[in-house]
Amino acid sequence: MTTTITRATRAAGYQTALPFIISTKEKVYEALRAVAPAGLTAEEVAERVGCPLNSARSRLNEIFTAMRVVVIGKRLSARSGVKIAVWALPP
Repeated sequence: MTTTITRATRAAGYQTALPFIISTKEKVYEALRAVAPAGLTAEEVAERVGCPLNSARSRLNEIFTAMRVVVIGKRLSARSGVKIAVWALPP
């Protein structure tokens, strides 16, 4: 019974979040298009789009899986000082 409730709750939560996910994904893609052919880090995308960093990373990974963006290199993170991926539209 608990599994059914958990699945139903998860499905309901997903349906509630879906418009936000789609909207954020479109904004992420547009942010990358605006700077093409240069790219942006997830941190830069989050700042431009106005969403949490974990949302920006998730949307970038979804767009990457759909083969609509590529990683073109690495750049030092302003937050952590380590190198992180730079995402861009494919050539």
